[in-house]
Amino acid sequence: DVEAYTPGSLFGFTQYSVIVPHTFAPFSFVNCSLRASVNNTLSKWVSLPYFNVTAADQYVVMSPSITPVYLSEFYGYRGDTVAGGGGATQAVAEFELQFYAQKDLDAFYSEYGVNETGSLSVTGLNIPLGFTEASLDIEWITAVAPFVDSVFYSNTIASNTSQPFVLKWAAALNEASSPPLVNSVSYGATEAQITKAYGTSYISRTNAEFLKLCTRGVTVVIASGDAGATNDGHGTSECTVMPTFPASSPWVTSVSATFVDKFAPPRAGNPDKLGESLVSVEKGMFWTTGGGFSNAPSAPRPWYQDAA
Repeated sequence: DVEAYTPGSLFGFTQYSVIVPHTFAPFSFVNCSLRASVNNTLSKWVSLPYFNVTAADQYVVMSPSITPVYLSEFYGYRGDTVAGGGGATQAVAEFELQFYAQKDLDAFYSEYGVNETGSLSVTGLNIPLGFTEASLDIEWITAVAPFVDSVFYSNTIASNTSQPFVLKWAAALNEASSPPLVNSVSYGATEAQITKAYGTSYISRTNAEFLKLCTRGVTVVIASGDAGATNDGHGTSECTVMPTFPASSPWVTSVSATFVDKFAPPRAGNPDKLGESLVSVEKGMFWTTGGGFSNAPSAPRPWYQDAA
């Protein structure tokens, strides 16, 4: 899913709902002829003439809508082969008082034909209000692996408090006798913001918890942010590389955003002969995905990335 900071929030990201099937054509002078597939995904191009559209604008127009079926076709996996019952477990961690509503989740499954058979439990408080962040997170992790047992971790501490809640969540995960094996987190802030808010030891202390999770075979996947390597506009007006934490931790898997791109080299086996590119303003998007190595002394760049 696509991530973006919530205005005025230190940690919260809000996910734009570009996953809803639609043709995104913000320019009235674009003439697109498209054929929808049977699952309502605009994935087949019949003809696509352009009139007075820049190369960057074409990327926006050409990106199809994303559904669970389209994702499985594009990446060549089948969600129903990611079977539960064999010990596989997954979870999303939510902060900022983000909750999901079961009726919205059921509507998502019905709309996109998701055969959800894995269990879904809640750790913490969940008020069924159906906020965007939490809803998208739980919808898509269960849609990708619908047979896997899932956990919705609700961390109700808001970012305007002095309590280091990402650290508290990671520590609580380590205290569990059987924590979920894959954990998805869509929150973060620049390392400078983190240090200012929680002190100089916060990053190293949190990294210690992530390292312990690694030794237990637990994977933590974290969104890399939505404002490029500088995170300009989200805490800095400089061009200094400013990665977000906890995505910059060496003990997690940082995931940036991509979009389906007709102009990119096609993925092997993709029936539409389409590829993917990083989301960026350069490619006609409204924002640029994040990334970058940590600046924290406790998290130097690994030696195997020296040539990267």
